[in-house]
Amino acid sequence: MKAKLVALAALATLSSGVVFAGSGYGSHDKPDDADIYNYTHLSNDIHVAGYGLALGLIKFGAESAATVNSDQISMFGTTMNFGGENKARLGGNALRGAEGNIGVNVSAGAGNAQANDAALTAVDGGGSSHSNGYRKDHKDNDAAAVFAAAQVFSSQTGKSNLAMVSNAENVASLNGNALRNAAGNIGVNIASGAGNLQNNGMAGSTNSSGTLAKATSSNAQASFGNVLFELGCDPVNSAVVSGNALRGATGNIGLNLTAGAGNLQHNGLAIATATAPRN
Repeated sequence: MKAKLVALAALATLSSGVVFAGSGYGSHDKPDDADIYNYTHLSNDIHVAGYGLALGLIKFGAESAATVNSDQISMFGTTMNFGGENKARLGGNALRGAEGNIGVNVSAGAGNAQANDAALTAVDGGGSSHSNGYRKDHKDNDAAAVFAAAQVFSSQTGKSNLAMVSNAENVASLNGNALRNAAGNIGVNIASGAGNLQNNGMAGSTNSSGTLAKATSSNAQASFGNVLFELGCDPVNSAVVSGNALRGATGNIGLNLTAGAGNLQHNGLAIATATAPRN
């Protein structure tokens, strides 16, 4: 057992690679090389994140909004006209000198869809005080004091309609002094025949006490898969504006005039004005 311990001590001394004085090793027995291992690892990771959230209420001293939504769909209809007359007429002094928002639809035939849409909004916040004390006079110069919006949406679809016409007469007319000297927003639709779609849309927004005003007029029209047969005849489809009709009329005037089958027509207008008082 003692001899074994001495051998283990000698083995440990040799494996250490260190020479001590007086160990009995000569100069020729010293190691002549060295292995040096140096490993350095530096790491620097910096991450900065920020997030801000602000919630609050925007106060309006006054708000005004108007919206019109109109949908017209003409589909899977069948028109068979074998002779006969369909007449629609607006004449004489009808609506002569009228003022304001005027909508006129004149149609002769079958399956015609017509519309006159108007959305008007006006707001005047004035200089009066509100109960919450938010706005006292124009000098506050508050851009969000009042808000006005007017919107008109219209969708028209005509599809898969069948029209068979033989020796038919369809007449739609606007004549005489009708609407002469009329003023304002005037929408007129005149259609003769079958499956005609017409629309007049107007959106008007005015804001005299703030800077926010919005007016939108949108119209979508689609016509497909329609079939018209004229059975060896000379059909008459006429739409007429004549005489002094609309003479001297002023304002926004939308006129749709169509004769035949499957016609789509639209007049759209959007007006927005905001005049905030300035200091």
